[in-house]
Amino acid sequence: MSANIRDVLEESIKVSKNLKGDIALTIILFFVLSIFGYVQAMLMKNFIDSLVSLREFSTILKIGLALLVLAFLSYIGSFYGEFMLQRLGIKVLKIFSQDLVFSIHRAKLGKISGGDVIARFVSDLPELSLGLAGLIPGLSVQLINIAVATFTLYSLSPTMLLVAILIIPVNYTIYKKASKKSVEYSKRERESLSKVVTVTKTSIDNLFFIKRLDKYEYFEERFSMSLSEWLKNMTRFLRVRIFFQKSYYYTSNIARLVILLVGGWLATKGLISVGAIVAFTNYLPQFYEPLTNLANSFTYLNALIPYVERYKEIVNIEKEDLDKGHELKSIKSIECKNVSVGILSNVTLELKKNETIGIVGPIGSGKTTLALTLVRLYEPESGYILINGKDYRVYSLRSLRRRIYYLPSKDLIFDGTLKENLILGEEYQEDEVIHVLKIVGIDFAELDDYINSKALSEGQRQKIALARALLRKPDILILDEATNSLDVQNEAQVLKKIREFLKDSTLIIISHRLTALKNADKIFVLDRGKIIDSGKHDELYERCSLYRGLVEKSRVS
Repeated sequence: MSANIRDVLEESIKVSKNLKGDIALTIILFFVLSIFGYVQAMLMKNFIDSLVSLREFSTILKIGLALLVLAFLSYIGSFYGEFMLQRLGIKVLKIFSQDLVFSIHRAKLGKISGGDVIARFVSDLPELSLGLAGLIPGLSVQLINIAVATFTLYSLSPTMLLVAILIIPVNYTIYKKASKKSVEYSKRERESLSKVVTVTKTSIDNLFFIKRLDKYEYFEERFSMSLSEWLKNMTRFLRVRIFFQKSYYYTSNIARLVILLVGGWLATKGLISVGAIVAFTNYLPQFYEPLTNLANSFTYLNALIPYVERYKEIVNIEKEDLDKGHELKSIKSIECKNVSVGILSNVTLELKKNETIGIVGPIGSGKTTLALTLVRLYEPESGYILINGKDYRVYSLRSLRRRIYYLPSKDLIFDGTLKENLILGEEYQEDEVIHVLKIVGIDFAELDDYINSKALSEGQRQKIALARALLRKPDILILDEATNSLDVQNEAQVLKKIREFLKDSTLIIISHRLTALKNADKIFVLDRGKIIDSGKHDELYERCSLYRGLVEKSRVS
């Protein structure tokens, strides 16, 4: 997705609508400050002219005191104005952060890279939020300042104002040359930063692998190369930006000197007072500064393009519509008809209510793919999955995933109380929660005990995850190696209790321990994405060589 200046402006207008009250107050405050500037310029003219003409000191004192009061008020006003402007960025950061995280949660699987998202969240969002929040009010304030400054300088000397305006094209030329490079290098810098974060995250997530294979130098070299590329692009972007800013300020200073010479010539002709010259040159930065800021805003506008582009890539990513479709209130039957997705090819099977189903097969045979397809984390590329005789896509994702619960071998356990890990913000009766703890045999913690997830054994983690699943009483519970860290005896006891607790539900067990499937009503054998056989344990052991081999391997392990 390619962004442009229009996209930046549209995003800025969008966030401005949410902050219109704050923005209006900020603009009004800066307008009052610009009026203060006009009054100060007029008072400065009178102050200098009074000094030159040696008027009474009382008059000079009154003007001087008025200037001091205005200077103090301007200081207070500028402080609050700048604070209000910067605070807009914080408010927008909250909006953008929520949009980004909510979009990630609802994105379809496989659409987002973890390291890239972290880079966008940590680095891009603060810069983007501050830039977009201040863009509309900033442009408005600069235009107001330019208008008031033009009127003020015209009031002091139209001729000197004309000279000041003639300098502007020089600065504009510098801006045009710098802006194109600024956009190019800003985009490169953002992209290379994402690579640095991704490489760093890969190393951190795989420290065990790096240590085990003694590949420190290899991964350090990968990091150094990505870091060098990022720093090179950052340096190029910095060079262009500083060149533009310094060149603009330098030409502004030259302009001030030229204007002062013109003012001196006008004074020798009696066309302007000394006070007007001093006031004009003293006020001149308030004419060029908003012009500089305006030019910088347009440069910054271009620099924001890659930020907006990267932000919109996430928030506009293809998302799951959780509530589209009918509510699935219960599951009586589920049927796969010639389902193909990923490695799965023409899979046909039927699951009935209250059954215990086993799914077995070698690694990579498609067991997990089938399970994830049942909960619509993947969707069939061809074929159909029917629930209660209807295509399961007619039901809302939210209700379907409440009725079908998929539990992998390693589920999320976070630092918090045991109860927080179980209920996840939902409402349950305490006796319900205590009951599922007894079913899975959690005796290592009470409900209100704080859980340090890193201190738990894999078996303890699996018991918490199992309790969380049982608490929701799904119509179909899929256990994908979800008990493989329990010992065989404990696993058998837990599965028996789960079967008794979910007596009206379908239980699907994917396990390399085939002893857990001896009492299954039906077992499906997968190989290379296809169901090659199905039946009860004893039947399959007699006639299916692949199943028999898996059983023997399970016994040995």
